[in-house]
Amino acid sequence: MKHSYLLLLLAFALACCDNNDPEDDPMVDTRYSAQLPQLVNNYVTPELDATVDEVEALRVSAEVFDLNLDQASLDAFQAQLKEARLQWQRISFLWFGPGDEQNTVREVNTFPADVMAVSAHADEGSTGGEGLDEKGFCAIGWMIHHADDQSILDYYIDDSFGASRRAHLLHLVNEVESAIGNLNQAWDNGFDDTFSTATGSSVGSGMSLYHNGLTRDYENLKREKIALPLGLLTLDIPLPDKVEAYYAGYSVELALAHLASTRDALTANDTGGIMALIDEFGAFHSPSNQDLSDAILEQLDAAKAALELVPDPLSGTIESDPAMVQSAYDELQAAVVLLKIDLTSALDVSITYTDTDGD
Repeated sequence: MKHSYLLLLLAFALACCDNNDPEDDPMVDTRYSAQLPQLVNNYVTPELDATVDEVEALRVSAEVFDLNLDQASLDAFQAQLKEARLQWQRISFLWFGPGDEQNTVREVNTFPADVMAVSAHADEGSTGGEGLDEKGFCAIGWMIHHADDQSILDYYIDDSFGASRRAHLLHLVNEVESAIGNLNQAWDNGFDDTFSTATGSSVGSGMSLYHNGLTRDYENLKREKIALPLGLLTLDIPLPDKVEAYYAGYSVELALAHLASTRDALTANDTGGIMALIDEFGAFHSPSNQDLSDAILEQLDAAKAALELVPDPLSGTIESDPAMVQSAYDELQAAVVLLKIDLTSALDVSITYTDTDGD
């Protein structure tokens, strides 16, 4: 009888050792194990793929322009640059993982551009060694928007520098395509799984990375795209030339696309996402007496409504009607506490980045 009892204990112990399911391990935090793949499959992957498509189309339009150097090809190139920049807003929060390792956000969209350096590189036909503010979308924007269309065509037809300028322009476009392609490849080649299986809420978990990337990116929208050019960071001295698309003149459109991407990243393109998750948690916003998800989405809608009233070019409106831009900023700022404090608490994660302008 004694031997039978010992054998039973041994069998039970072996069975426990064979069970390697992390869901059954009380030491493994499996929270968000269902939500992380949803965020990847319903938002990150399709938006990365769409961005790759847009920058590939940008390269093709640049090559057609290089061949034809006429108004039609310039129009098409300018239009495709706008489409690529709008789509970029959808993934600009991917600061983490390969985005951090490859410095993608700064490589692709540092603004404003150092236009004197961009011009010098163009005349030299440079194909490497540019600083962060001498490359990316904003440098390309200057290259094809810095003057009226006929002057732009003349700039590239010029006998002395035209060929060098065209070579540099193609180089800048190729760099953007390569940077975004490398980011997409890194997600496809394993980081999607790394992210999806990093469950729980600790620093470095998938949810922590996603939330920090999204909140940091939203603060960049508020700070870099609106507050800085409005003069809120420079003792009320406006800096209208610091807007995102100064030469192209569609900075408000980019800001609206950025704002829309924040909402869509939170809802995984309206498939649930983080907003559905905090509803499951019963997260409540006492100041507005409603679910936290409703409070967040309503405030993002209020920011959108205020920003839609601001006409492009943003640089001109900052000079002619700064109060209108201030109103839009105020609505954007009102969402910061909801995202950075309330949502952070509801998800039980920590803010791991630093900012310098307070909340």
